[in-house]
Amino acid sequence: MEKPLRAEAIGILREVLEWRLPRVRWERVERRLEDVAGALAEGDPANLRDAVYALELSGPDRAARIEDVLVLAPPPPTRERVGELVHRLESSVETPPAQVASGREDDAPPG
Repeated sequence: MEKPLRAEAIGILREVLEWRLPRVRWERVERRLEDVAGALAEGDPANLRDAVYALELSGPDRAARIEDVLVLAPPPPTRERVGELVHRLESSVETPPAQVASGREDDAPPG
């Protein structure tokens, strides 16, 4: 996964932990986190970019509506999921293209 994309995804995920949203909006965020996890599992940069963008759009609005006055911090399962995704992104290592093409990632030169 490209380093700039990983950095962007980590940044948005960390922002999620600061969001204050109504309960129903947290349910939407959970679905978007699942999309991010799926894109990571697929290793597809385009899908990851789309999933992170959709997650970002699920965040708080600039102006709160009257019915959204009761806002909550991220629920514990959401916080845990964000932590898992950040850890996966931070610990992912780019595999050089030549090794991917040969299918022999274990033959990396020492050093």
